[in-house]
Amino acid sequence: PGSEKEWAQVRNHVEGMERTAEGLLVRYRGNDPYFSGPPLPGEGAAPLSVRFRFKSSATGACEIFYYKDAPKPGQSVKLPVSTANEWLETSVSIPALGKGLRLRIDPPGTNGTFVLASVQFDAVTTGQTGFYPSFDFRAAGSELGWDAAHDIAGLQRKPEGLAISISGKDPYLIGP
Repeated sequence: PGSEKEWAQVRNHVEGMERTAEGLLVRYRGNDPYFSGPPLPGEGAAPLSVRFRFKSSATGACEIFYYKDAPKPGQSVKLPVSTANEWLETSVSIPALGKGLRLRIDPPGTNGTFVLASVQFDAVTTGQTGFYPSFDFRAAGSELGWDAAHDIAGLQRKPEGLAISISGKDPYLIGP
């Protein structure tokens, strides 16, 4: 949603943005580059599944904040970008935040280009209790689909649950 002008209104260390045949091309340089989209229309009464398609010339973590008034810790997801200049398609789940939801994208690294091809929103309307799925890591095969994305040496299912061997200061894993 929104034009490149609407995405360019809130930004930091972004040298330029333009629409190309591949998507919204963002050129950035500097510490903590980011850009935000316009407030989304709609009431925002349901949790959302947000699908992204993007590529980056830098590797590392792409952090996506979801917020109404200002980005806050705990209202973001980190997506690992392990290969430069390859398309990444991923979905993230965000809770219902009401009208005026915004997204802020912090591309990986401090210097490079980032192409945002698409952002698609789907309301999550399931008959399940609660918004997030449940995982029982005591069950065989429950560890499948989980990726030790950053600063994790290994994942091992044990009778009491999932054992995570942390190997750095910023560990995170990505689930199915």
